[in-house]
Amino acid sequence: MTKLALHAISRGSHGILINNHVQDGQQIRTQVEALAPYVEFIGYEDLAARIAAPRRRKPFCLLTFDDGKAINAEETGPELFKLGVPTVFYMVTGLTGTMTPLWFDCLAAVQRANPDGDIPHVSHFKTMSWRDRKAAVEALCSAHGVTADVSQSAQRVMSWEQAERMERDGFELGAHTVNHAILTTETPEEAKRQLGDSVRHMRERGLRCRSFAFPNGNTNQELVQFAIGLGLESTVSTVPLWLSRNQPLDCLPRLYMKDTAGEFYVQTKTFLARSGFLLKNPNGEGRRYRSSLV
Repeated sequence: MTKLALHAISRGSHGILINNHVQDGQQIRTQVEALAPYVEFIGYEDLAARIAAPRRRKPFCLLTFDDGKAINAEETGPELFKLGVPTVFYMVTGLTGTMTPLWFDCLAAVQRANPDGDIPHVSHFKTMSWRDRKAAVEALCSAHGVTADVSQSAQRVMSWEQAERMERDGFELGAHTVNHAILTTETPEEAKRQLGDSVRHMRERGLRCRSFAFPNGNTNQELVQFAIGLGLESTVSTVPLWLSRNQPLDCLPRLYMKDTAGEFYVQTKTFLARSGFLLKNPNGEGRRYRSSLV
């Protein structure tokens, strides 16, 4: 039933962006094979033209990955290269080239070590500024004697050399803040610093950096316009919608896929995103987003 529904819905749709994180080679192959009969995978350089163009028989699909993890450079990217699927990878520039883990990987380590403990849910920490969140998570790690295992490529951020090699291989690289700050929890000044410095870091390394991904999908119109004012072509959110023709590039919707998604999950969630109201926005705002179906 899902396959029949996807066939029907894809013929009346324009395109979709998909938001991934740390799928390994086999997991991303599963996703690509689940969608390939129904979509045409495109690269970032084709996005604006395809949004402006009339519908084709197949809608387009652009894959994206947040956080710039080492697994993206070592497993995911090489598999996508073999499959011939262009992709965008968004970088947390303050951690790139370091062995410093992201806060949510540290929190997950504490939660795994204390499955029956009274550890706050991840959503509790998403309401904090990045400095307060860093201090709170570090205190938990210290108290429980655990932290993220950066020997694992899914918990380690890639190096600048890996990022530069990925761009040479034809992948698009964008910015994703300096410290994975959720920008709407920061002061306006800090939010703009996080955004602007992450773009600057990438361009100083000679990377194009034409797009920005908002951590957790949280943004507002002031931040979107600030990003565009930096010379970026687009930003992306986590609004779970298909794109319509002439969709503005300033803040594009994206559909989140969990890392362990199988074929049925990938196809069903892609189908449900077309409705414009069935899926919740993973940024915590529920269904408070506006559908733009045509």
